[in-house]
Amino acid sequence: MVKDIDLPYLETKVVKGRVYNYFRKGLVRIPLPRNKNSREFNDKYWEARTGKSKAIVKTTVAKTIELYKKLKKSTKTNYERHFKDIIKKMVTKIFVR
Repeated sequence: MVKDIDLPYLETKVVKGRVYNYFRKGLVRIPLPRNKNSREFNDKYWEARTGKSKAIVKTTVAKTIELYKKLKKSTKTNYERHFKDIIKKMVTKIFVR
């Protein structure tokens, strides 16, 4: 039995019995191979850690707006309620990336 690896920025999730490994630092989340003891895992982890690997962006602001416009009216009404709460709480927050 091989000892479990403890690496910085390594996130392991188990979903429906399947193990998923990710390199996670801040907002960046990059999928890694399942076998933590493989050379491929090691290579992908260090690519992500040194910044050579690029995170895959699955959506854009334009795509998000497009999807929002296609929602049913009842869903939009529900979202609007949550947007109002978020705006009240976040109105004074400044976001810096």
